[in-house]
Amino acid sequence: MDNRVAKFVENYNKLSKHELDRLNDMYHWNVRFQDPIHDIEGLDALRGYFSSLYQNLVHINFVVEHYFELEEFVFLYWTMNFRHQKLNGCKDILVSGHSHLVFKGEKVSYHRDYLDLGEMLYEHIPALGLVVKAIKKKASQ
Repeated sequence: MDNRVAKFVENYNKLSKHELDRLNDMYHWNVRFQDPIHDIEGLDALRGYFSSLYQNLVHINFVVEHYFELEEFVFLYWTMNFRHQKLNGCKDILVSGHSHLVFKGEKVSYHRDYLDLGEMLYEHIPALGLVVKAIKKKASQ
């Protein structure tokens, strides 16, 4: 893993509601960030997103299992382990996913996360979780 990617992953795992200044070292001022719910443009908007995101998180950690680099393009395949005050009785939730990053120099100018939103969120909301799990079971038969 090249130095800029290793530094990014290390900083990402240190992010918290008290460590949002790390975003300045990680992301280009004109970054575009996408995930299954959000499409955010600009470092200030991204900081606002992370600030909101971390309000109810008790713990979050990413383990990068595989990665591929091709010049400025980086693909990280990871498992996220997190605890959220309002999900799954505040017990650990594991989610597999991957990120597509584009570097501009040492900073990320594009970041898109791909993950199963049901696995991360919907399955852990009491009534909705039962429905989502039943749909997944039915679809797999």
